Amino acid sequence: MQLGLGYKAVDFRVNIGANIGGKVFYDSKSRRSVATALKNVPNYWNDTWSVENPDAKFPRYDDPSISMESDFWAVDGTTIRVNDMTLSYAVPANFVKKIGIKSLRTSVAANNLWVIRNPLKYKDPDSSYIYDYPTLRNLSLGLNIGF
Repeated sequence: MQLGLGYKAVDFRVNIGANIGGKVFYDSKSRRSVATALKNVPNYWNDTWSVENPDAKFPRYDDPSISMESDFWAVDGTTIRVNDMTLSYAVPANFVKKIGIKSLRTSVAANNLWVIRNPLKYKDPDSSYIYDYPTLRNLSLGLNIGF
């Protein structure tokens, strides 16, 4: 969805992407993860079954069937993400003519700002597995000068 708003010399644009419905699975690499001194695991493993925690949301991490796909590992796949956002300002023409140019526009643009709804909180929704490099967030400043 592309939304925009302009008033006089100011323009604001935002692009929001959404996947509604469907199912996504906790990835198999995250389910087979065991914490070590050199390896982190997703925080959902803090709520695993044990004698002290019999009502846990997740099974024991060392269960032999942990890597098998089943409905247990499927969750609602609805994802909403703000992909791009731009704010720009056109300097008034009477001012820019005084400095000898035709037009001047400044802008600030950002990409991959935030995820509004993420079905799998332990990873970026655009990543396949937990240990993939996350999607980068970019911030750009722009200046457009017309001669």
